[in-house]
Amino acid sequence: MLEILILLDLLYYFTLLVCSIEDIRSGEISGDIFWLMISLAVIKNSIEDSQSRVNPIGIVTAILVLYIIGIIGGGDAKIFIASVLYLRGRELQVISCILISLAAELILSKRKKKTPLTSLFAISMLSINLMNIA
Repeated sequence: MLEILILLDLLYYFTLLVCSIEDIRSGEISGDIFWLMISLAVIKNSIEDSQSRVNPIGIVTAILVLYIIGIIGGGDAKIFIASVLYLRGRELQVISCILISLAAELILSKRKKKTPLTSLFAISMLSINLMNIA
């Protein structure tokens, strides 16, 4: 069982990296990748009992509001939502990485160059998880 969960985590982070590269190259994130991440979330949540006390509907709603008012793009919203659903029980980690990404984007936007938000999110997610492993 543990091996399956580790494999799912590796697939999730690999997919997150693919999204990051796609966002840098084209400025868009494929809907196919989003559905792959949602599928991983469904599989993981059916195997693992997360004991999460946080209802993801509130977080997903907040992400959709950020998209509707134009703070984040559609691809960013898809990846954030898929991450919240995949990482049940670690919602605070996802929210922290979203906030770190938005703060970094705000700082970097002073250079007048658009920074892919998904890439910033992927870097912060991977950094936090690598610190947890060490």
